[in-house]
Amino acid sequence: SPARAHRAASRMRPKATTPHSEVFPLTEWPAVASSYVLTTEDPQVGADWARGAARKRLNTTAIELPGGHCPMLGRPAELAEILQG
Repeated sequence: SPARAHRAASRMRPKATTPHSEVFPLTEWPAVASSYVLTTEDPQVGADWARGAARKRLNTTAIELPGGHCPMLGRPAELAEILQG
């Protein structure tokens, strides 16, 4: 809703620009367990690309959650359950 969007926007903080301006320094990911939460209706990150990235880059299967780019706003309970699991 517009009210929810306004509340969310008022709480936003500046984002780091370094990831967009410098080369990633690691040649490979650390050997730790990883997860990837994929929101299936995200207009910013395509679901097919995200599934492949989770598999190729993180050696995991994406956990799929219906919804858009901000599951912490649109599906907070479901996201919390995934993160706690």
